Amino acid sequence: MKPRGLTNRGSTCYLNSLLQSLACVSSCWLPFVQHLSSLPSLVNKLLTTLMAMKSSNEGRPCDKDWPPVLDSEELQGVDTLPLLSALEEAKQKGGDGNFSWEDANDVSEVLITLISETEKCLGPWSTLSACPREVTTCGNCGYESLGETNSAMLILEPMKYLSQSLEKYMEKRSGPSASCLECDMVATSSQRLLMYSSPEVL
Repeated sequence: MKPRGLTNRGSTCYLNSLLQSLACVSSCWLPFVQHLSSLPSLVNKLLTTLMAMKSSNEGRPCDKDWPPVLDSEELQGVDTLPLLSALEEAKQKGGDGNFSWEDANDVSEVLITLISETEKCLGPWSTLSACPREVTTCGNCGYESLGETNSAMLILEPMKYLSQSLEKYMEKRSGPSASCLECDMVATSSQRLLMYSSPEVL
């Protein structure tokens, strides 16, 4: 699948790159979509934009003759203006009254604004831990037990796309024979990893 590009509205190329990266790892932000109405305005706009990108990208073919011929509606793509307006408002409220996307601006300052607004609902990024949960399934009765790996670091197998590396990391694999707490029998097991938050280190 080839992701659809985003329109550059002034000095927004670096922000568009961030959005494209986030769109490729939807498993990290999709769980928060169900709480959309209770999230701060800027985070709401960020998730709404990512959802629109995901919807727009789904089913797009990986054509060898890329890019394809697009009609005017296709060229419009995803509207990032609501997110840009929310970011601009947050920057101005933060003391940068002259901030505008039409002017060259500091990349890090804009990203810090985005992060600080996100921290209001997700907590400080510096203290978030991936804490992957290890799910062990009994091969006899299917009972699932859940345990923590106590790791804030993910070591992924390099693949073409980050989403593929994450899927590979969390896929089911054979586990050791063990005594099941449910059926009280020693049986072979399978294991898989689940993630509930973004990792500190990737």
